[in-house]
Amino acid sequence: MAAVGLSGALVYQLFTFLALGGSLGRELEETTLNQSRNQSVIAGRVEYGATFALLREVPQGLGPGVVPSQRDVQIGKSGLADIGVGTSSSYVEESMFGNRFEVHSIAGDIWVQFGIGGVGLAAALLAVLIKTVTRCVSRSTNTRIELAVLFLAYQGLWDLLFSPLYANFRSFAFVCGVCVALTASANRTVEAQEPVGV
Repeated sequence: MAAVGLSGALVYQLFTFLALGGSLGRELEETTLNQSRNQSVIAGRVEYGATFALLREVPQGLGPGVVPSQRDVQIGKSGLADIGVGTSSSYVEESMFGNRFEVHSIAGDIWVQFGIGGVGLAAALLAVLIKTVTRCVSRSTNTRIELAVLFLAYQGLWDLLFSPLYANFRSFAFVCGVCVALTASANRTVEAQEPVGV
């Protein structure tokens, strides 16, 4: 588990370093620089500014199919402005705050629609994905199937944190189904191997 966390932190630091150095494009360099000045939690992912602002003001979420009110939009935009992001671009006006909120993470989108229950679901899915990654990484020998599952679990983690729900719900549901099935299968194997007390 510690190895997974450490490798994730190292990858994050590498990408932040590359972004700040301009290796990943001028726009990402400017965004990352602005976010680092404003102590943004997730460098390079501006939507989290809006997500955290909305979470503070509307912790219960908005509800499924609810069109964001003008107040909700202003709260989201103020969260973007707090991390140095412009709020008048077509992406912000049309994609993030058009007919629905699009906060560009499955976890955030689930929270927007289902509130605290959505947060619980996202946390459970995160736990399953991390458990799958940990199980695959800790094995000394990995089959091709396990390596494929490891790839899927990493993709699921990425999507949960950084990909929009509307475009990724099918692939994410498939990944989570595979990981849940693998976890259940591994638990049954462990139970079958435990000695029965007399």
